[in-house]
Amino acid sequence: MANQSQCLDDAPFRGLRGWELIPSPAYNEAQRLALEELIAKGRPAFQAFLRREKMRSFLSDPEIEAVLRAAVPPLGTNESVSSADQVLNTSLDCSSLTYYPVQSDVEPPVLELGWPAFVTGSFRGLTRVETYFQPSFGGIIYACKEAVLKQIRSAREVIAVVMDTFTDMDIFTDLQEACKKRLVPVYILLDQNFLCHFLEMCKNLEFYPEQENLMRVRTIIGNTYYARSGAKIIGSVHEKFMLIDGVRVTTGSYSFTWTDGKLNSTKALPLDCRLEERQLLGKFGGGKSMVTISQSPNSSRSHDPCNRERVRSFPLTFHPKMAAPVGPLKFWKPGTEGPGVSLSEERQNAAESSSVSVIYNPYISLSIEQQRQKLPVFKLRNHILYLVENYQTLVIVGETGCGKSTQIPQYLTEAGWTAEGRIVGVTQPRRVACISIAERVAEERGALLGHEVGYCIRFDDCTDPQATRIKFLTDGMLVREMMADPLLTRYSVIMLDEAHERTLYTDIAIGLLKKVQKKRGDLRLIIASATLDAEKFRDFFNQNESSDPSKDTSMILTVEGRTFPVDVFYIQSPVPDYVKSTVETVMKIHNSEGDGDILAFLTGQEEVETVVSMLIEQARIIARTGMKKHLRILPMYAGLPATEQMKIFERMSHNVRKVIVATNIAETSITINGISFVVDCGFVKLRAYNPKTAIECLVVVPISKASANQRTGRAGRNRSGKCYRLYTEEDFEKLPQSTIPEMQRSNLAPVILQLKALGIDNVLRFPFLSPPPAQSMVQALELLYALGGLDKYCRLTEPLGIRIAEFPLNPMFAKMLLESGNFGCSQEILSIASMMQIQNIFTVPPNQKVQAIREHRKFAVEEGDHLTMLNVYEAFIKHNKSSQWCQEHFLNYKGLVRATIVREQLKKLLVKFKVPKKSSEGDPDPVLRCIVSGFFANAARFHSTGCYRTIRDDHELYIHPTSVLYAEKPPRWVVYNEVIQTSKYYMRDVTAIKSAWLLELAPHFYQQGTVRARHGLQTHLSLKAKRAKVDDH
Repeated sequence: MANQSQCLDDAPFRGLRGWELIPSPAYNEAQRLALEELIAKGRPAFQAFLRREKMRSFLSDPEIEAVLRAAVPPLGTNESVSSADQVLNTSLDCSSLTYYPVQSDVEPPVLELGWPAFVTGSFRGLTRVETYFQPSFGGIIYACKEAVLKQIRSAREVIAVVMDTFTDMDIFTDLQEACKKRLVPVYILLDQNFLCHFLEMCKNLEFYPEQENLMRVRTIIGNTYYARSGAKIIGSVHEKFMLIDGVRVTTGSYSFTWTDGKLNSTKALPLDCRLEERQLLGKFGGGKSMVTISQSPNSSRSHDPCNRERVRSFPLTFHPKMAAPVGPLKFWKPGTEGPGVSLSEERQNAAESSSVSVIYNPYISLSIEQQRQKLPVFKLRNHILYLVENYQTLVIVGETGCGKSTQIPQYLTEAGWTAEGRIVGVTQPRRVACISIAERVAEERGALLGHEVGYCIRFDDCTDPQATRIKFLTDGMLVREMMADPLLTRYSVIMLDEAHERTLYTDIAIGLLKKVQKKRGDLRLIIASATLDAEKFRDFFNQNESSDPSKDTSMILTVEGRTFPVDVFYIQSPVPDYVKSTVETVMKIHNSEGDGDILAFLTGQEEVETVVSMLIEQARIIARTGMKKHLRILPMYAGLPATEQMKIFERMSHNVRKVIVATNIAETSITINGISFVVDCGFVKLRAYNPKTAIECLVVVPISKASANQRTGRAGRNRSGKCYRLYTEEDFEKLPQSTIPEMQRSNLAPVILQLKALGIDNVLRFPFLSPPPAQSMVQALELLYALGGLDKYCRLTEPLGIRIAEFPLNPMFAKMLLESGNFGCSQEILSIASMMQIQNIFTVPPNQKVQAIREHRKFAVEEGDHLTMLNVYEAFIKHNKSSQWCQEHFLNYKGLVRATIVREQLKKLLVKFKVPKKSSEGDPDPVLRCIVSGFFANAARFHSTGCYRTIRDDHELYIHPTSVLYAEKPPRWVVYNEVIQTSKYYMRDVTAIKSAWLLELAPHFYQQGTVRARHGLQTHLSLKAKRAKVDDH
């Protein structure tokens, strides 16, 4: 094996120079550029720069001498190095870079390595370089190498490597694993002169298909590889470093700290190089050409690999100038002369004069610590710690953006609440918020995500059991953790964030934590809410049964936000189509208002994608007019891949307006800087359960006043804003004060199962914050009894009920998986169950709808959607999980990869429960019968009126247009996963079955009989419990 020490800098510790102990002054930009001239070219160039810029000298002679003594001399060309072993220069350091202080009046510098924009976009900008010394060891520094390997293994977003000679097989193998197993893009920059050593190493390695799309290797000749502010900073591939997920990167000798600085490529000096094709021994991409970089002094800017037309992969950006031909929308503001009256001229002039060219975080140029101190919650830091110390429960009311989610866990850690291996846990109702907040906190603490700060969501645990001290997790995962540790003994503080959303598992966690506090007086609980419902939380947790307030165990604290005034405008008369009106309003804002991004709220994915497509079409109409202000239109909904979701946080240049079209996920869970305009459709899609029909579906309903106010507040984060409500003020006054908690409108079967698994036998006496309807409880108990999870005494059955409770799935899916061994199809059912946990497997680009549908039909089978998903998964595996293959067939590559991860986790549970590993070998009947064994309660039959009717309660249903059965001859009998409600009740994920299977597999649920019809006797099925008759045609 080649010398592994070549990939790490083994420079020994040489101590600090005296001048390094002196804090660097805050130079202005001109002075900083002059310093760069001094460091790079010496005193004559420095003095020439001062004369040219007509500046007075700002350094004394001793200071100039100190800078020159400490500066890094320009490195020789790579040709001067004769071998890889001579590359390491123990005298090399970058301490001169400390002359570029963090406190500056200029934009952060930009790293330019010729990589795709999403790589540099992940790291934003280099704002501080700290010397990172390590103890000197003889030979290889194993501790440093192990630290680097651990960082690579925890990477989630992107890895960028700069090396002169890369010959370490261990590190490269881990980079391969990052590509293969976690789909992390890897970009490697090497010295062209030492590429042969890298290729020699590659001969001994096995390469995977994932590397074709996820790993890129480029080479460069010369010293300078990055630049800032139009002037080069000395740097070379000899200075090895690795960038991982843009949080904090540790290398052999230096620590590069990155912040959310504005990415502005116009400030950078791009590489002077040209593109050329190079074959890397046929290893990468199956012998395909890979792009490499070599220096070309005569190359023009048009050949620059940093050219955004070449390397960026962005959604289309448009350049509108004048308004598109859309219908006028008349808004009015309460308090003006009346409906239809526009704002006064003085008001418009004031708005224009107060606008700025770019809306960004005003504190982004500050250090991380200074940014933290600017948050409103910082003023109450000691107050919060005092209340946590003296009260069991603290209810904190603070608007989104006040800093409660990111700062309070850090305050608790700094105050010692994570000493002796204890953990501060923070729950979030949504996955995307859980991940993004964890990433931010890890960045602020200068920690690697997954080490001191981690997150845990369903099917993705990014924590270290030994090292993690701040743990972000979804509320559902907290409940599941309590199954193994009912008293949460490792936690010192639990913070329930976004508690006002009152999700199903938030309410369960609230009830469980109240019971835990009675057993653990040392457990502290923080309830964080963005709305003023604090009294209900306080009274619920207050254990003071006397009238003496000094004995209260819970307290309320209000944190003032930093929102600016927001003008609210109502529509003059109700709009017939809020989707179309949203598009018209967005375009009206873009063409008539000043700077600032736009956030539009809609109800679901379908509406979001429709509006995004319509906005793109509108932008294309005006794209040729040459308007300087461009549009970048981005969707945001829960089912969107994580990489796509993170695009909404990207910062735009001054001539680009960002338009985010989102569901209510953007209402409170995430904070998006730069929003100045909000368009509120006035509706939301909620999950609702009808206990009479036993149907749980998604329905579109008017929002609450609390939600409307939350949406309005999104426009006032950075400056005064405007909110356009697509409903009248009269309609607003009719809205309910708050949204009905999920506990009162959901199928409670999963809830009851979890509570039973936690040892709560009498769920009717469980301390619910908002008690659910009794009929919903009865229906849930009946379903669990029918599935075999409960006995006639409503106790968990052994082993089936206990095993169902261990699955992080709907009980019907869990029952189907556990029965799969008996039907001899556990492998197929594993794939189907995994695919059903992923949304949007099929993608339909707006401009390729016909081609996409044609490709999707290739996977369709007459049995229905479940086997179609099985076909997709097996074809994906057969084609080596190729992203190119997914692109050709319009499939969600990230979703399919996630399905493979979910499948592995579910497979472990089946192995744990000793479910036989069997395959049906292409026979569909065992698979279909197994599906029926889990979903027999969701059965419907085709009616002569052209619709389907449920066997329970004879409810009218239709097949959803996205189903493969939609355009086919309707099968007589079907089972389905769920029902959604739009204009009708639609079944999703539908599969054709035989009625005899219902009698065979659920004889305790169905029975067969006859009814006398007009033309004679007919067979029917009925529920044993309800005797609901169903004709069998």
